[in-house]
Amino acid sequence: MKQICVILLIFLSAGMNSYAQLTLEECLNLSRENYPLIKQFDLIEKSRELNLSNAARLWLPQLSITGMAALTEGIPDISLPGVAVENGNHRFVGRASLSQTVWDGGYSKALRRIANASAEVEAGNIEVELHKVHERVNQIYFGILLINGQLQQNLILSETLSSNVERAKTAARNGTAYQSDIDKIQVEILNAEQSRINLQAYRKAYIQMLGNMTGREIDAETTFLMPEPLNHLPAPEIHRPELQLFKRQQKLNEAENFRLTASYMPKIGLTGFAIGITPGINIGVGKADHLLVAGLSMSWNISSLYTLNNDRNRIKINNRMIDARTETLLLNTRIEINSHNSEIERCRLLIQKDDEIVRLRERIKQSSETKYENGACTMADLLNDINAENLARQTKSQHEIEFLMFLYRQKTSAGL
Repeated sequence: MKQICVILLIFLSAGMNSYAQLTLEECLNLSRENYPLIKQFDLIEKSRELNLSNAARLWLPQLSITGMAALTEGIPDISLPGVAVENGNHRFVGRASLSQTVWDGGYSKALRRIANASAEVEAGNIEVELHKVHERVNQIYFGILLINGQLQQNLILSETLSSNVERAKTAARNGTAYQSDIDKIQVEILNAEQSRINLQAYRKAYIQMLGNMTGREIDAETTFLMPEPLNHLPAPEIHRPELQLFKRQQKLNEAENFRLTASYMPKIGLTGFAIGITPGINIGVGKADHLLVAGLSMSWNISSLYTLNNDRNRIKINNRMIDARTETLLLNTRIEINSHNSEIERCRLLIQKDDEIVRLRERIKQSSETKYENGACTMADLLNDINAENLARQTKSQHEIEFLMFLYRQKTSAGL
């Protein structure tokens, strides 16, 4: 019973593979999930958490302990009358200090802002790379659709030529045609088979590329569904990932500017330290062996002011460079979208004529077939009309797929 179930499952899985279907949207999603850089999103978040944790720990109490063996000289002897006191020269001195920041001038906040902004910039770089992957998948997918259309027309041509072989053989038996007529049409059949071999090889290569991009084994029998037509937007709003990246880079510059301000602000905190000396220093009837100090502290390091102006000018220059890259991207994108619009309009106008051309070419071919049967048309003329009809069908299929392809290219170019 188990063997029967296994056999049934094998046949079912084979059937499912042979009738597998893929859409452009599925391929885009799979390529995103399969792209190695996608794994960096988790790493970026972990890095962000670590940086934020480090910034938060600046507020923890800071403990410092120092110990040293000291040789002292010149400590005067202090004694009461009649009391002998002697201070040795060898001592161990220990120092412990504890400080707690009360106000750091916004420095820790600046570090948190930089940590968040840096993580966003890194994520933006990955989104830009993923957008390029989507462009590549679009090209491959529509390349497969174009080849599929040509293969379909190749099949129709082969069927037409095969039917005319029988017509030529019948005419030859009736004495109204020559063997050369049969040979001519056989040559065209062989040419069609050669064309089909080339197309199938190209299709296999494209499918392998798509499989590598999506990380999925794609069978040669897989059906690639035609994408749904999109609304044609002559001037779509641009949402390229590069624009988001540029904004994030400017936010990082703002965070860096905030850090510069915080770097020269005074720092206020609570501090205390203890000093222990053993053996203590004799001061008459007792020994001084420790010192305790606690209070409010303020520190102010103004060394960053020396380069503050240069650092802020550097940030301004970086922002101007980002503005220039933004303008360049918008200009190039608009030019690209306008180019796609011209191609979309061209294909739309051509498609309007394709149906009529195919209808007329089919009627001319059918007329030539009838003429050939009646001896009023040569095989060369018939083959010319057959090839002309095939070319018209191929052209129509190409225009229809190109129309969709440029619509989706426009969408991708705009970052929609």
